[in-house]
Amino acid sequence: MIDKGSYVTKIIAAVDKAGGIKLNKFRDLNFKEKQLASFSTWAFFFIIFYYFYHGMWKKGLIILSFSFFSIIIIESIYPAASMVTGIISPVLFATRAPVNLYSKYKLNDDSWNPMK
Repeated sequence: MIDKGSYVTKIIAAVDKAGGIKLNKFRDLNFKEKQLASFSTWAFFFIIFYYFYHGMWKKGLIILSFSFFSIIIIESIYPAASMVTGIISPVLFATRAPVNLYSKYKLNDDSWNPMK
């Protein structure tokens, strides 16, 4: 599955220590573990391709569609926000990636729901 020294294994261990998908014990983590359990730099830069790489294309498509709709709504309400809306997709992918990796590799859940 995943080799023991990989970055993904560290993320899964941090999310597991944080209490799993719900992250109930997030406050008990040190700074490095909090970073691993809450934000993925690789997902931030590679967005949907990161999800395709890990075989989470269903969840990636849902997050991508949600971010597109969010951008459309925000820009229709406040057109000057176009400078800020470019960061919505990368942040959504980066913040959901650790929990989604945990659910894929640890719980063997490959569903469409990225918020689970």
